[in-house]
Amino acid sequence: MNILVLAAIGLAVVLPTVGFVLRRSLPYQKRPALHEASFGALVFQIIRWPYRWPDSEVERIRRLMFANQTLGEISLSWNVSEPVATVARLARNGNFQRADEVASRLRAPDDPATVLLRAYVKQQLGQPDVACEVLRPLASRQDVEARLRLWAFAGLRELGEQPGPEVADEMLGLVVETEVDGGVDSLAMYPDGQVRLVLHNGHITFYDSSDARLRDLVAAVGAPAQAVYLDVPLAEPPSEKPRGDDFRFTFLTPAGSRSVTVDRRSFGQGSPYTELFLATGALFKGLAALT
Repeated sequence: MNILVLAAIGLAVVLPTVGFVLRRSLPYQKRPALHEASFGALVFQIIRWPYRWPDSEVERIRRLMFANQTLGEISLSWNVSEPVATVARLARNGNFQRADEVASRLRAPDDPATVLLRAYVKQQLGQPDVACEVLRPLASRQDVEARLRLWAFAGLRELGEQPGPEVADEMLGLVVETEVDGGVDSLAMYPDGQVRLVLHNGHITFYDSSDARLRDLVAAVGAPAQAVYLDVPLAEPPSEKPRGDDFRFTFLTPAGSRSVTVDRRSFGQGSPYTELFLATGALFKGLAALT
């Protein structure tokens, strides 16, 4: 009996450790989620099994596809290293004056995560004009991930500043959603070549633009998206997820989201979104083949 107990304890320690090492060596992979209330979720939380994320984390990652979070939501949600972590911790505790003092001495003030955090602190100190000054350079940068620019523009709108007409309608991303087996599959793509896929069963795939295998499929989405997105009025995607035959396209721009829900049965029947549906479907299949 003692041998069995020791063996069980050994497995409980060794397996999560091996899994953690494997996960660190494979940054892009699918990870099925667990229902938080299930027995399996409890067991895996205790031994910290690294391959499974709870449903709440899967949903958080899905929502980040839209890059429309408030300054507080996004700037306090990231894991950052010191000394930026100290600024974030002070801000979470409501000590904004001290957070501002520490932020003023940071050596890399132009780091995007730092910029968003500094803008949030200035906002909370009642200095919206200064917060806007902090955000404008990030919003105009072409050397950063598209979502970072979108978060900067979202922050500016939150502070009361709308983007200029020369950039307001620039398409910086597209999120496609459709119901599958009672859940929702969500596919996001950005002009920098980044792709995010969150499936209804919790599987998550991150595709990096440095991988050339899907480059043509990602680029092929651009033309049909550009052809229709300006016809969609500015509107945030509904809080409820698409159901039945609904197929939702949400175009991400500096002025905000442009969201439209289309009946998939209209594709091929004169719908202006048919070509976009086919292009995103081809990208989905290509991404699935890689994983």
